[in-house]
Amino acid sequence: MTLLEFFFIISGIIIFVIGLDIAKKQRFNALHFLVFLGVGAGLLTFTFFPDILQSIGNVFGVARGADVLVYAAIIFLLYFVLLLL
Repeated sequence: MTLLEFFFIISGIIIFVIGLDIAKKQRFNALHFLVFLGVGAGLLTFTFFPDILQSIGNVFGVARGADVLVYAAIIFLLYFVLLLL
């Protein structure tokens, strides 16, 4: 296990804990809770099984699977920015 993988595992666990803690206190809606859980689950899944990310990249026709994550992150960020307007 590399240091980067260890960092991703710890980050995924922290995101899960923060999402569950904030959900208990009911500080945000269900969409935000699902985004927290999705990011945490995706981070842990792609850390343990990086070949899945490459397979997703092949489905969308991009060279690397990480590019799909970047494009998806841009779409989600634009959605949340437009939601705040």
